[in-house]
Amino acid sequence: MLAMDNQKPAIPTNKARKSWSVGKILAVAIGTPTVVIGLLAAAFLTNTFTPQWFMDRVTVQNYQPSEVIAQTVERSGMNEHGRFMFYTAEPQIDEREAFNQHCAEVMNEIANVLGCYDGRIYLFDITDQRIAGVEDVTAAHEMLHAAYDRLGILEQIRVNQLIRSELNTTTNQTVRDAVELYSQTEPGQEINELHSILGTEVRDLSPELAEYYSRYFADRDKVLTANEKYNAVFDKMQQRADELEGLLGDLETEINSLSSSYDAAAGQLSRDIDSFNSRADSGSFTSESSFYAERSGLLRRQNQLSTQLNKVNAKIDEYNKYVKEVQALGRDSEGLQKNMSSQEKIE
Repeated sequence: MLAMDNQKPAIPTNKARKSWSVGKILAVAIGTPTVVIGLLAAAFLTNTFTPQWFMDRVTVQNYQPSEVIAQTVERSGMNEHGRFMFYTAEPQIDEREAFNQHCAEVMNEIANVLGCYDGRIYLFDITDQRIAGVEDVTAAHEMLHAAYDRLGILEQIRVNQLIRSELNTTTNQTVRDAVELYSQTEPGQEINELHSILGTEVRDLSPELAEYYSRYFADRDKVLTANEKYNAVFDKMQQRADELEGLLGDLETEINSLSSSYDAAAGQLSRDIDSFNSRADSGSFTSESSFYAERSGLLRRQNQLSTQLNKVNAKIDEYNKYVKEVQALGRDSEGLQKNMSSQEKIE
């Protein structure tokens, strides 16, 4: 789940570009009022041939993606249109300080922010290769924010209906958790966020919604697989932590039982040895054979007790080994979490 990703999709206006684009449209349209009205209405409903439409083409034409950004497009499975939508936001990958500055408005204490979109796309630089795929998922997630902002009003209504229908029928806990998260961090933006989450994290969608996302992805399986792989790292760690918790609980019970049994046997042996020594000192044994028979029995019990103690110690060693693994797992998990948090400094 990309629950660590919070965005506010407000697009800053570039007045110089917008004025130029509007001027070009009006200059072409002068003298044909009926056509102008029809074109404006169509543009409003479909978001084509609008100032934004023209400005996007200028932006993409002038944008020079880094090699890493270009590779992200390929790895996330975007098609040409998806890449175009991505590049309209002039995406860049930031290290910690720059990312925190660019995404300051969406930082919160509830979740880690891995990317943000405010008309431009900023991605947090993930350096741990075990979870490198999250960067591709975040890129596609943010691209879909840019795409959503550019939907015409009729298409946005249709897509919103598909998303609400998906939400009403889904049993996917990741989706439901995301809705809950964004209702706290960005109330009112749940549909916008679901538009990005469903496209990058959920395999089983309605045919209509899956067809819609094919508008942006040549191979949506790539971003879905990237999402599953990076989540699997944490899932595997959690699974092992749960296993260790069970093992430690069982061992603790066994050690307590063995220790109690050992303590009782050791106490009884100590009392029996004291009795034996006392009787030996007082000459209570009637024969040498009875003395050695009882002494032999005490030594046998002492050896058995030593074996029992070794078993207890072996269980304690096993317990301590698992404790060390839990501690190492905790450090590993903490390191991954820090790598995914722009608010944490990695030592």
